[in-house]
Amino acid sequence: MRKVTISLAQMDVMLARPNENLANGAELIAEAARRGSDVILLPELWLNGYPLRDSITTAEPLSGAHLENLRALASRHRIAIIGSFLEQHGDRVYNSAPVISPRGEIMGVYRKMYLFSYMHEDDYLSRGGELSTFSFPWGKAAVAICYDIRFPELFRAYADAGVEIVFVVAEWPHPRMPHWSLLLQARAVENLYYVVGCNRVGREGETVYGGASAAYDPWGKPIVKGGEEPLLLTFSIDLDRVSEVRRQFPALEDRRQARLSRRRQGPVGRR
Repeated sequence: MRKVTISLAQMDVMLARPNENLANGAELIAEAARRGSDVILLPELWLNGYPLRDSITTAEPLSGAHLENLRALASRHRIAIIGSFLEQHGDRVYNSAPVISPRGEIMGVYRKMYLFSYMHEDDYLSRGGELSTFSFPWGKAAVAICYDIRFPELFRAYADAGVEIVFVVAEWPHPRMPHWSLLLQARAVENLYYVVGCNRVGREGETVYGGASAAYDPWGKPIVKGGEEPLLLTFSIDLDRVSEVRRQFPALEDRRQARLSRRRQGPVGRR
């Protein structure tokens, strides 16, 4: 058994108040560690909220003060931390999710690949271009950010890379909450691995965020699901379940490259 204990920090986020958000996050990290969690997931852009128009002035590099504080928290509590923030990288700004090890090291960073043009995210942020996977003592993981879950090709690429669990961080609002739950479950079912999502709660301007942080096993069975209030969801999974389900139901082995015929089809009937 490869047991992993995970906490989902379903928290409200105060716009452009990173110190207060970090203090709130620090309390949740300490509590997750007290519960014996190996990893804690924080929401998308949990340090500052969603200040896209101010992204240039809000963003900070991976070496910035808030990330240094987060690394110290990971090391102090011996817990891996995942959550996204606005990253200044050269002359570009990304929606980035660094993965911080229990030793306080940045194992790597996933930069959001699919930007939300509906909300003009692509007008302010640069698009990430690389898949990132992370090898922990308990297994291989990957990260996706919010809108990414609408694109199954990303999650299939993670399956091809040997990933056993994908962590999704989000600021997913009403009225599209049914999509959030459906897509998390679908990505688990079609790839036969764990999908775990942490969504924020609260209000930012006219936007209300719906929570419903959740985890699904490789068969698509729900493990936990939160409501719309701030809370810390903690649960344990067995990553050996991934290979077990894939042996029982080897759908990934039956894949074929689908191609549409370009030949013009004539009428169906007797020749």
